[in-house]
Amino acid sequence: MDEAFFLLNQAEQEEEEADDELQASTIATAAFIFIGAEEAHLICAEHCRHNCLYLVCSELLSNPQIGTPWQVLYASQSDCAFITTMGFNVITFDEILASGFAEQLLTESIPCIDTNFGGAPHPGGRSVDLSGALGLVLHYLNSTM
Repeated sequence: MDEAFFLLNQAEQEEEEADDELQASTIATAAFIFIGAEEAHLICAEHCRHNCLYLVCSELLSNPQIGTPWQVLYASQSDCAFITTMGFNVITFDEILASGFAEQLLTESIPCIDTNFGGAPHPGGRSVDLSGALGLVLHYLNSTM
């Protein structure tokens, strides 16, 4: 009788241990699924953020009487805005500007009908600064119109 009781008790303990292991396994699986879903959501949000093809309010001109849209866009230093308008992120834009574009623009005069072709360039007399000139060129090249 004691042996039967012992075996029955041992079987119940093994069943409880199996239930505990199943419960722990279920909790671990649920946690893994939850963490995976959160990670997938973050990856999707990051992907959508990098692929946005529009400008947000902080990248637009708040007061049209002060500044220009380019100045607001450049001041925002937003990769999404730069990629949307010019096809390059901020770091690449700055590298292009520093890699010779600025020197080229400052050392050569822009030929115009009403200017002396042999004259020296006057960078201070231009309506846009160096970053604005590069922004215009890249926007023109990136535009589908």
